[in-house]
Amino acid sequence: MRIVLHIGLEKTGTTAAQAYWSQNFDRNQERGVWYSKSLGRPLHTRLVVYASRDFLGPVLETQYGISDETTYQEFRTKTEADLENELRLARESGCSHFLISHEFFHSKIRKTEDIERVADLLKRLGESVEVLCVLRRPADLFASTMNEFVRAKYPLEPDIINTVDPKNNYYDFADLLGNWCEQLGADNVHIISFHRAPGQNVLNALNEYLGLDTDIPRDAGVRNESVDIRTLAIGNAVRSPRIVDNLLNPNLEFFMDELPFESKLCLGSELTEELNRRFEESNQKLLSLFPECLVETDLLAEVPDKDGNFEKLFELKSYSPWLTYMVERFNRQIWYERARHALLEVQFANAQGRPEDAAEAANRTHEFISNAQGIGLEKVLMDLSRKLEYELLP
Repeated sequence: MRIVLHIGLEKTGTTAAQAYWSQNFDRNQERGVWYSKSLGRPLHTRLVVYASRDFLGPVLETQYGISDETTYQEFRTKTEADLENELRLARESGCSHFLISHEFFHSKIRKTEDIERVADLLKRLGESVEVLCVLRRPADLFASTMNEFVRAKYPLEPDIINTVDPKNNYYDFADLLGNWCEQLGADNVHIISFHRAPGQNVLNALNEYLGLDTDIPRDAGVRNESVDIRTLAIGNAVRSPRIVDNLLNPNLEFFMDELPFESKLCLGSELTEELNRRFEESNQKLLSLFPECLVETDLLAEVPDKDGNFEKLFELKSYSPWLTYMVERFNRQIWYERARHALLEVQFANAQGRPEDAAEAANRTHEFISNAQGIGLEKVLMDLSRKLEYELLP
């Protein structure tokens, strides 16, 4: 059994590939590729957690029942047993490839001991092990991550450009892939160039390597990573916290993908050339590691013949308090309207003698009222809560 570990990179079509492999398990199995089920679906977070618990937060610790070192070791032992059993099933089904995928093997799992732990496990369980990585030009990767940072409410400042450096683990592809080469041998680390994938359809390039279907159209439903630079500026000025009381903030939405699009983020000629220079030494290491997979243009971003607009990301910062309040207030208003509608469902269910439906609608009403809490809606939410309490009286 040939185990293939797909490690990203992030922002190289990884999510679309994982969704396809998960949704088309039966068809791919017939072609000899088993996409792991025991490690999670559609992406294999369980193996990432097996590698390291350094990045675990309350959500993942609860999900995997990890509270201390003892429960963590128990988790590792069970992961090994479940994976070994699944590999047996894959062999019995006639599959030749066992596919594992998670982009955190690019962004989170970087320590040598963590990589070694995963490599040792896979080498023990499989006849052969290889790593599959889609490599993207650092400057292009940075531009793409800016879109994601804004969506995630990560506050951006102009000095973020200084993080685009091979000294930053996120961009140190030579160190990442060098570590895997040391564990598996360079012949077992395969690189696909992102920019050479026809139409940037990386899924087809990955499938070609795996022996799967290569006529998969880019999913029109997949979110476009590029939004207008002015939309990004608005999003960057809306500084609502992403997490509130260990929960995702429900009042962040402002329909980024529906706003008009004219110009995407462009770093411009001067900044692109500067970023390319920063990676000259690192790029040479990659070219020497993978002379048959890579050429220099795979690693150097194309220099545009125009000025960039990177500075526009920060132009609305002085408006941040007003924009933040406006977005949060509109979101809370929507939650209030949902709460009103859910309360009507409670009343209607009670009137028809359907207590279980009434209880379910009451739970939704409570949730929506909680999400709507904040300045401007105190009185109407209090009135709504009183009406709900009345409906729940025995």
